[in-house]
Amino acid sequence: MARVPDPRGWAGVDDTAQSPERAGDPKHPFADHPPEYIASRLKEIDRSSAENLLLALTETGCTLANLQYFAESPDELRAMASTILARYGDGAGYYTNVNKQGSPPGVLDFTLESLGYSPLGVYMEDCGLVIVSDTEVGLVWSFAD
Repeated sequence: MARVPDPRGWAGVDDTAQSPERAGDPKHPFADHPPEYIASRLKEIDRSSAENLLLALTETGCTLANLQYFAESPDELRAMASTILARYGDGAGYYTNVNKQGSPPGVLDFTLESLGYSPLGVYMEDCGLVIVSDTEVGLVWSFAD
């Protein structure tokens, strides 16, 4: 989970890029876990849930309540999220450490109140999306302390 430059040259946002914690640990704020630990905490979700999750990750608490603060409409924001996911192709898989209790398997129902997550980092809250295609892996994550 150490950061690397985007292979396509897309700009990224990394609020902790210059943090002192990163000097000795390039994967910070992710914790050092074996692959089995990570795999057991990531659940596959459908593309629609992944689009909503991208939008929810723009705010701590991982909700869609923050959409009201954007100048774009919710439909415009979802179109932007769809564009990001499209870069990985139609066969991509979507995985998250977030769950909404009561959601059907493979779905994150953001109309439900209960949020749960299986932390993979060192902060109190970490919610994220892993996107896997045949040629690359993308991570979109939100941490809150």
